[in-house]
Amino acid sequence: MEEAEEMQVERLHEFEVEAAAAQGADTDKLSYEIFSILESKFLFGYTDPHQLWLPPKAPPPQQQPSEAVSGGKAAQRGKVCVLCVDGGGGGLRALLAGRALAHLEAALQRASGNPDARVADYFDLAAGTGAGGVFAAMLFSTHSRGAPLFRAEDTWRLVADHAPGLFRRPATSTSLFCRAKKRPLAAPTAALSVAMKAAFGQELTLRDTIKPVLISCYDLKSSAPLLFSRADALESRSYDFRLCEVGRAAWSEPGRFEPAEVASVDGVTSCAAVDGGPTMGSPAAAAITHVLHNKHEFPFVRGVEDLLVLSIGGCSGAGGSADADIVRMRRWGPKDWARPIARIAADGAADLVDHAVARAFGQCHSSNYLRIQAKRENMPPCGPDGEYDPTPSNVQALLAAADETMKQRNVESVLFEGRRIGEQTNAEKLEWFAAELVAEHRGRGSRIAPTVAFKQSPRKQPALG
Repeated sequence: MEEAEEMQVERLHEFEVEAAAAQGADTDKLSYEIFSILESKFLFGYTDPHQLWLPPKAPPPQQQPSEAVSGGKAAQRGKVCVLCVDGGGGGLRALLAGRALAHLEAALQRASGNPDARVADYFDLAAGTGAGGVFAAMLFSTHSRGAPLFRAEDTWRLVADHAPGLFRRPATSTSLFCRAKKRPLAAPTAALSVAMKAAFGQELTLRDTIKPVLISCYDLKSSAPLLFSRADALESRSYDFRLCEVGRAAWSEPGRFEPAEVASVDGVTSCAAVDGGPTMGSPAAAAITHVLHNKHEFPFVRGVEDLLVLSIGGCSGAGGSADADIVRMRRWGPKDWARPIARIAADGAADLVDHAVARAFGQCHSSNYLRIQAKRENMPPCGPDGEYDPTPSNVQALLAAADETMKQRNVESVLFEGRRIGEQTNAEKLEWFAAELVAEHRGRGSRIAPTVAFKQSPRKQPALG
């Protein structure tokens, strides 16, 4: 305890010396920074130096970039980097979001010059809905605070590898399985459980994530949306859930999989979860709200101008001809509309969130917010029910559509003007965004104030004997 106190007193002294040498750091700023550290120490009990993230020692003033010195408070504050991943539109469309994440990671590797760069290295928070929640958990999960377990390529490969079991059409009433079990959803649900356990095992929990994650679902018990949160898991084991069960809950699309019965690691908290897509098509709004109000981990965020947000979606609508879709839907009966209605609700919610977030960013939306989403006309033709059979040809067609999306010009939501086609392609925008992330990451070593202060997960106790 005494060693931890001496460490923090020493760091406070360093902050005072560096602040006096740096231009633009006034007394009010310094007082606010010192108070934040004291607040973490005395009010929240973060006396363990391993539980409080402190910025690395800044270089001497003469080595600091000139723009950091002359930029004043804005340059000193830094930006919190947020990744949001939608469910992709349901079914095999999850390949689109996974492929976009692979393009993002490749762009980060080029911008940083590091072939081993990972998405989690440059984002401070990941939020996901549906399959996007599974992808967020994959990219940020780790063993013993080490490197991330998965590369971005692993996200779409998980979908492709398990597609035959996850997305095959429901068995007919004449099949032996249905006559015996009378539950045609059981086979895809079992395949989903197998896929989640293959990815995460049964030991990893929300505490085994490198940085904050938010993964949405809808709880049938409380009839309300629910967010699985790393911050909550660190506060209490009653809100810590196994990642395989979190993924199972997040991906439980209504009409395709059975609801997930999920319990916390101590058994105190439970829910009956389905995919949160119809109520939270895009998790961007929830992620932004979390950052703005979580002053423990993001102490200096004052508004959306202090955020860098990337939102990755799938595709609105089905694939193929719109006229053919209209003719087909007119022939549907009430039962045929169940799954398409869920997809329409998720797509509509995601588009509304995109518009709302773009307007919330106002004049800085072009520099602080980026949305990547496939166009309907870029999608290959789908089946008569609006779904894709999990055949190798459809997998390759959707992957090709995702790659083609990168070549198309980006679509932006403009304040009071709806949407417009940008001058840059999605690939060019991703390259620009990756460069911004790398620059932000490198700039943190020369700032006085910490941009983030993540509380670390408690070390797991070794087994006795």
